[in-house]
Amino acid sequence: LKALAQLEWTIYRNVKQFYDTYSSQPPGLTTQAFKNFSNGIKMYLQDFEETTIKLIGSELPNHDPAKLAEKVAWNPLTSYHMVARFLAYIQPWLNDSFSGQNQLMTRMNSYLNQVYKRADGPHREDFNTAMFAIINIHYMYDLSAKNIAEGYLDGLSTGIILKASDCYLIGKFAITLKYFTIGIEWLEYALYLVEMKFDVTVEHEDAFVELVTAAIVHDKEHAKTIGYEPKFFDKPINQVSQPEVRLTRKAIQYEAFNMKTETNFAEINFWGICEGKSHQTDQEKSRLFCWYEHTIHPSFLISPVKSELHSAFPKIEIVQYHDIINDEIIKALENVTYSNLVRATTVKNVPGDRVLDARKRQGVHGWIS
Repeated sequence: LKALAQLEWTIYRNVKQFYDTYSSQPPGLTTQAFKNFSNGIKMYLQDFEETTIKLIGSELPNHDPAKLAEKVAWNPLTSYHMVARFLAYIQPWLNDSFSGQNQLMTRMNSYLNQVYKRADGPHREDFNTAMFAIINIHYMYDLSAKNIAEGYLDGLSTGIILKASDCYLIGKFAITLKYFTIGIEWLEYALYLVEMKFDVTVEHEDAFVELVTAAIVHDKEHAKTIGYEPKFFDKPINQVSQPEVRLTRKAIQYEAFNMKTETNFAEINFWGICEGKSHQTDQEKSRLFCWYEHTIHPSFLISPVKSELHSAFPKIEIVQYHDIINDEIIKALENVTYSNLVRATTVKNVPGDRVLDARKRQGVHGWIS
């Protein structure tokens, strides 16, 4: 994503220059065809400026391209928009049919074929991954589709919004993954935007039909579960039609089991930790303390390390050591990591002829940020 963001900076500047220079010249083909092409460029430029440039606008005058690309790549909303732009605009502009039509289309096609190859991605699977990043954040941090679509992530404003069409696509994909509570919420918000005429980027009928279908699938799958699967609502939707009074199984399970320490409740406690909630009792907190550590390494005898005990569970003590390495060393480690990272691949399971995720992940050995 970081490399893609850096590439798009270059593409954006050139596309904008081509558009400003050649858009007013004679089309050289049917007026409507040129108009469609020109409108596509305007939509691309507008989307880039309303997402990537909005995110880092104040840093542009003295920007470090690598730093800005990193900021874009690590924001799930801007990275989603970026992948979508490559699939919707940049890749179609590579088609040879655009070459020779007029100066704008010829220059665009020639330039893009020099700097970018469709085979390098992103692909549809990457777009699905970008959508899943939003779905997973929504689910794990118990956020709302409305807030995320308005640009808020856990209370922090990014200024990056999602349109009704984006909400619609995210909702559809969430349903295919059986994140029913999340998918239905996104589809309901997409329909709300259309019905209130705030956004017409998706047809009302499409949003409505997809929402009704999702509710039917939820209720059908709900009947097969035994009450533990947290990605469902507590009751079938046909029994509780009003969204504001529906309860999710996840919320009910958290309220019932969030202070239990048995291993099978670990995921439930993890949900709360992601939301910043503490599961330690006052008695447990009273056993936590800070100290200067000087015994675990000879060098600490000369320069003790500030240490903090965060958890005192038997055999699961969590200790934070402060100021072990400085910012300069951390930056050097990050640079080494970035230069050696490669995309995780899939491998073919020959006996079953299935495609599986490769188990090796370079990222687990590296410092990202």
